[in-house]
Amino acid sequence: MSVGDRQNYIGNLAVSEVVAEMDEITTSKEVEEITF
Repeated sequence: MSVGDRQNYIGNLAVSEVVAEMDEITTSKEVEEITF
């Protein structure tokens, strides 16, 4: 795994965790309205 691949993998994990936390706090409809 190259450095770039590792950084992308870690970045994707971080995004997944943030989305999961937001999904627990808000309804799916509210999450869809939030843009990144």
